Parts: sequence; C-alpha cells; structure tokens
Amino acid sequence: MEEFFKDHPHLKDVCLQETSKIEDACSVKLNKQTKAEAVKCANTHLVETLANNNIMKNFQDWKVKRSENAMFRSMMMYLHRVETILFFISASRNADLSLHLQAGEALNQLFFAMDRIKYKRLWPRYIADMYMLKISYPETWKELEKGNISVTKSAIPFVSIGADHACEHLNKFMKVHSGLIGISNNANARQRFFLASPELSCMASEFKGQFHCKDGQDVEHHNLSMTAIKRNHCAIRKIKAAILRHKNPFTATGPMLYKLNTNAYVPEKYIPQILNMDDSGQKMAERINGSINLWAPVKKNNNKMYMSSNKKMAVKVHDKTVDLQETKNLFGRLMVLARSSRNIDQKHCIGNFEFTLTPRALFAPSGSLLLCQDTSKLIHSLEKLLVAAEGTCDNSQPTHKQCDVPDRRIAVVDGMVVVQKLTKNKQQWLQ
Repeated sequence: MEEFFKDHPHLKDVCLQETSKIEDACSVKLNKQTKAEAVKCANTHLVETLANNNIMKNFQDWKVKRSENAMFRSMMMYLHRVETILFFISASRNADLSLHLQAGEALNQLFFAMDRIKYKRLWPRYIADMYMLKISYPETWKELEKGNISVTKSAIPFVSIGADHACEHLNKFMKVHSGLIGISNNANARQRFFLASPELSCMASEFKGQFHCKDGQDVEHHNLSMTAIKRNHCAIRKIKAAILRHKNPFTATGPMLYKLNTNAYVPEKYIPQILNMDDSGQKMAERINGSINLWAPVKKNNNKMYMSSNKKMAVKVHDKTVDLQETKNLFGRLMVLARSSRNIDQKHCIGNFEFTLTPRALFAPSGSLLLCQDTSKLIHSLEKLLVAAEGTCDNSQPTHKQCDVPDRRIAVVDGMVVVQKLTKNKQQWLQ
C-alpha cells in the first residue's frame, strides 16, 4: 500500500483518516453493544469512502500496470494466496457456510497447483458433496446456513471454531493431574477415568460459577485488547524491516525473479511456471467432476518453485555420500560452488575467513551478527569458573605451596562497563 500511495498521494490522507476512526472505535472502552455499533459505523464509513473516491478502481488499475514486473506480480500472487487462507479462517470464525464454500473453491486451485495429492483427491469431492446437500438434504443445508457449520460457545463475535477444534476443547476437560499414568493397561480403570473426568470438570465449573469466578469471562474479542494490538503492530514492523533488509520486492523492475533471502536470480525457464501457477491449477481443477473415481490416479502438475533452481551436489565423505543443496546456508552454498567448475580453494576459504573462525550459531543466514541481549549473565558465569578453580586448588594443594594459575585465558571487551564507571566528577572522568 505504501507503493500505491507514493503514486497516488492524494488518496493517502483519505484512507488514513477513516482507518484511524476504526482503530479509535476498537480502542475506546465502551460497553459491548455500543462498541460493536461504533466499530460497525466506522467500517461503513470506510467502505463508503473507498467507493466514493474510486480507490479500489485506482488500485486495480495500478496493480495491472505494475504486474508487468515479474517480482511485483509474484508477490501479489502470494498475498492473494494468504488472503484466501484468511477468508477460509474467517468463514469458520463467523460460521458462514457461503464463505466457507467460496474460500474452499479458491483453495482447490492452490492444492492442484502445489501438488498436494491428498487434498487434490478429496477436497473437490468434499465441495461437491456440500453443494449436493442443498438438493438431497435441504433440512441439513438450512441448519448449516443458520451457523451450525461451526461450534459457537460465546456471544462474542468472531470466536466460532470448527467441529474438530471443538472436540479438542472437550478433550481438554479430561487433562487432569497425572492423567492416564499407570492405568492405561487397565480397561476398567480407563473406563472409570473417561466417565468421571468430564463430570468432575463440570462440577468444578459450576462451583466456580456460583462465586462468579469462572475462567474465561471475556467481554470482547481477545485480539481487540491493547496488548494484542501492540503485539501485532510490533510483528508488522519486524516483518517489514526483514523484507526491506533484503531489498523491497515490490519496487523491483524487469522480467526477472530473485529469491528474497539470497538475492539469487531464478532461471528464466522457471519464471513462466511460477507466474502462471494459479492459472494452471485452476485448469486442472476444472477437469475434475463427480464421475471420476475417488481413488483414481492423480497426476502431478510438477510446477517449478523458487527452490527448484537450487543446485544439488553429491559429496563423498569417507565411505558415505552426502547430498548438498544450495540453500541459504553459507557453508552449503560454498561447498556447492567449490564442487562446480569454478576455481575455489576450499582450504584457503575455510581457514582464512570469519564465518569459520567463530561459531555459526552467532550469525543469521544473511551473515549479519545476532546481537546478545543477555550480557549481564556473562560476568556471573565467569565468577563461577573462578570460584570453582580456587576450590579445586585449595582442596588438592598443600597450604605451604602456591597453587598454579588455571590454564584459562579469557578476554572480555564490554563498552558498557567503561560507560558505567564514569562519574559526575570531571577530573576523574578526564583521568
């Protein structure tokens, strides 16, 4: 959206003004009904603003124009896939049958494009059987339309869950202290456990209800709390910073694709398959109809991905063969390059450069240093080493002999130690 507003700066203030109203409506402490009406009213104003200023039409035209660039088109396809998954989750949270089926159809083409064999086989049949309920079992269809496609246990909106998820909640009542330990081989003990545990949990819940101390007495959605909002904004900033650190893919121009973590270009022969993956998945999904046997062979699409271009190399170590793949791992990439036709001296590289002289765990895949946030514990660890060494010396050596200094040499450089030693006295500071 930042790139869109750079090309359309006059629309930025209009959108920010309406979105800030929604955030204010969510953060103001009101009663449940008044807050829901305020959020709904703010959302209605936002939709009207988008329609009156033709923002969506301008965005679609801008997206079509930018789609000439391969990286922009690829990233927008990824965002649409994530959006489809969020729609499917929203259908479960709102118990919306229509959205559930629409999002399921959109996911269907992704299953075919990504070669998810089990979903390719069973998911189209599931969608077709769900639509057949409207004709074969209209009463069941009406019950599902009323919201019984999900399990709703609270009056708070957007908290419904699927039936399998609800079963896990019921299983949680059985997780008492010690559980099935020691009785799993006794059939009668197991039967008593499964019969008694739910009843005991219900009795405990009813007892707490008498004193108004039931667990989970939320009056609003947990994601509307200020803590959750701050956590989400912090996560967004981190994701944005990570993307920009590897170059903003939405600003890249040209017909080439590159990997975000390594900036390595994807071979040209893979680019058409990556950019047309969703269309090919949709074509394969359209060929499936109800007449095909459920257990008939399923053909793979074999679309090439970003990782498909990684080189693979077999390296012989003693009597074993190790397969190396060119990924974000620096050592693996070096070994693949060394085994190729390029003239690389492995002994010189491994023995003279920093990424082997220091532990690999101290560095990120990009090569940047992982900063230590727990330096205060270092001095305590060093003091424990000194105390242990002195104790060993006192117990093992006679009193008239001087103990040898332990064979340890540790150099610690910490700038904050010097800063903390500074005082307000100017003369001491100058010294």
